[in-house]
Amino acid sequence: WYDSRQSSYMVLKGRKRLSDAMRYIISVPELCDVIFLVGPKRTPVYGLRAILSARS
Repeated sequence: WYDSRQSSYMVLKGRKRLSDAMRYIISVPELCDVIFLVGPKRTPVYGLRAILSARS
């Protein structure tokens, strides 16, 4: 998305899909800022607050 009123913008040149990049980010616990403990075994599931808030 580009807003001509802004003086700076980002161009994504990588061939990796956004979904692949997000999958990678949540696979690296150090990059995440939320941990859900799921199920009776309390399996950790990592996430990002920004994504959770955007999707809720």
